[in-house]
Amino acid sequence: MKLNRREGTLLTVLVLVWALSPLLLHFLLPQYADHTGAVMGVDLLVASIALVALLRSLARRLDGECRERLASLGFQVVDLRHELIPDWIPAEHRDRPRLVFDGFQSPGNTQGRSGDERVQEGLRTSLFGYLCGRERRRKAYIVMRIESPLWIWPEFACAVGSRWSGIHPIEGWERMRFEEDPAFSKDAWLQAPQPDRIHPLFTPELWGLVLDHPRFRVFASDRV
Repeated sequence: MKLNRREGTLLTVLVLVWALSPLLLHFLLPQYADHTGAVMGVDLLVASIALVALLRSLARRLDGECRERLASLGFQVVDLRHELIPDWIPAEHRDRPRLVFDGFQSPGNTQGRSGDERVQEGLRTSLFGYLCGRERRRKAYIVMRIESPLWIWPEFACAVGSRWSGIHPIEGWERMRFEEDPAFSKDAWLQAPQPDRIHPLFTPELWGLVLDHPRFRVFASDRV
């Protein structure tokens, strides 16, 4: 999250006004010095309201910039049909409580499920998001789904982390390990229903690439 000059100036002013309230009272309004605590409390309330307004303005600006960048790359806003959603959510989360949402909300669409999509050189790229987990422990995920009629991928899921970071075993799938690379086997959850088809794909170069990008989760199946 990057503030522009105006937003940075407003944030600085908010912090300084609240922090310097005792000094301002002492020098400018000494008759109210005994009420410093109450004044700072009121200042904090006002500053909090102003901060929320600033953050909402920042979110709108970033959303607009994101929309413009996606449009410049050829993406268009599309409605996601309800029947697509279960198959479009990675296998790891399909049997868990979830709420699909539009990570880049489109104007005028407050109820529907929408995303962004581009078809280029035979590749269909779709962007959307969803929340996974129970009410107080939900995590947000942004998905880039790439589909090609020329691909045939064996099914697998690969993520770095632990169950504490929201990684879950997939029922009926096997977690794979490589004796040649204990670090990868320990940190990466590589799961597949048919491990023998996945072993040739994961070379030492790919082990390093996965560990260098721990926030990325990769799922593959057939043409996706």
